[in-house]
Amino acid sequence: MATRHLFLSDLHFNHKLWQNELSFLQQEIGLYEGYLAEAAQRWSDKEVKSQLEHFQNQFIIQREQTEILVHDIKLAQQASANFAKEHEVAIDHKHFDDSAVALATLEERVNTHKDIYNELKGNFKTFLAKYL
Repeated sequence: MATRHLFLSDLHFNHKLWQNELSFLQQEIGLYEGYLAEAAQRWSDKEVKSQLEHFQNQFIIQREQTEILVHDIKLAQQASANFAKEHEVAIDHKHFDDSAVALATLEERVNTHKDIYNELKGNFKTFLAKYL
């Protein structure tokens, strides 16, 4: 990935975007957990119960990983805010190298997390279509 030079407003935009995406993901996980509970009431077959447990565990992991990312984004926001307080005069002119502020790494983590979650979601929808 090429190095990007960003203003503080760009960093803030990215952080808010990721927070919103992750918030939506958390809400969606809650919906899928409701579907899991519904399916658990309908099915007593061992194979189906095993699949339900698998998905339940995967959603728990996704929720935990989302919470970690949200926390890390908040830390990045706080670091940006601290920089702005310490450098008020230059803040509108200061470019941030995305690798220097760990933006690229955080962005990669968020995107990887979304990819993994979307794969899980697709597998879960396939499961639901088969058994509900």
